[in-house]
Amino acid sequence: MKATTYAAALATVGLLALSACLHDSGDGASERPMTGETDAATATLNDARGTNADQIRDVTTQAALSQPQFGSVFQSAAVDLASASGVSAASDGTDLTITVSRDDGSALTLNSGSDPSDASGTSDSPIAGHSAQAWIVLNIDTEGISVARATVTANDSDAADYLAVGYWMHIAGDLTEFSFTGAEIGAFADGPELSLESPASLPAQGTASYYGPALGAYAVLHGADGEGPPGSMESGEFNSSVELTADFAANTIEGCVGCRDGVAVFGTLHDPDTGEATDVFFEDSGYRLHLDSANLAANGTFLGQQMRLEHSEYSFTSIGGAWGGQLSNIADSAGDPRLVAGTFGTEATSAGGSEGAFLGSFIGTKE
Repeated sequence: MKATTYAAALATVGLLALSACLHDSGDGASERPMTGETDAATATLNDARGTNADQIRDVTTQAALSQPQFGSVFQSAAVDLASASGVSAASDGTDLTITVSRDDGSALTLNSGSDPSDASGTSDSPIAGHSAQAWIVLNIDTEGISVARATVTANDSDAADYLAVGYWMHIAGDLTEFSFTGAEIGAFADGPELSLESPASLPAQGTASYYGPALGAYAVLHGADGEGPPGSMESGEFNSSVELTADFAANTIEGCVGCRDGVAVFGTLHDPDTGEATDVFFEDSGYRLHLDSANLAANGTFLGQQMRLEHSEYSFTSIGGAWGGQLSNIADSAGDPRLVAGTFGTEATSAGGSEGAFLGSFIGTKE
């Protein structure tokens, strides 16, 4: 579970660099500079991740193994907090609001209009007639610290026609003393064309290929075969792409994250012995996340019971995971769903004792 390490402060830069990677149009679209408020919140988040590294890895692993749920599509887990019962992402063309409802009636809300946030300039969307914008939203209050990273693609002439994919993380506790009481993490995909009230209409025959961005969070405990010292913890974000093939005659879908473009990681390595934090970057980490065949339901949803994590330098002794998603209720000119969106998670243990987990979301448009 290797990465190249740098002493420079890349974690904050990595948050923005990742968020700008969605199909950059190359026409000069640029990132909005981070405000001092957002910069300070991000630094606090990195400290919180380091102080709470074991719990972050545990909850990421649990989320990677959990089955996606529907309404919107979301895949999540919580440690010492109530589980998520639903996730919604609302966009009005100006701001993004992400709401995580929990089983105990509580809720986490992140809003780009009121919380510290940053957005890249608009860029090409994988959906024709749409523009894409990447968001980072952070919040620090008396209950803890929260972050969401999301990409929103919206119709240029109708803000109500949008799709948001991303992930959120919440660390509960007293930040003044870095005393934490719980954590949750989840990935989501939400938008009107994923509504089960008007589900997708699937063709009876043929196949369709889909391709687009994938993003999320990862966490690693380094063993004897890791680049970090044995026992060190690494956590951060990854950016990649997904490719999927739907076979409508067989009612199946399968694919891969990273097989076409690699998986980039940005994170922080925490050494428990020295207390030192080192920032981590790898343009292509070498990981490939295979989405094994899942059955398509009549309403366009699907659940995959297995993912396979591969890396040329590691021998994995155990691998697990789950993935799922939904096909769009909007058809293209050929009568096929114009896109697919969903979530995925995988965890693995290597022969040298390294343990890693990835959790993310994706959107793929028909090629």
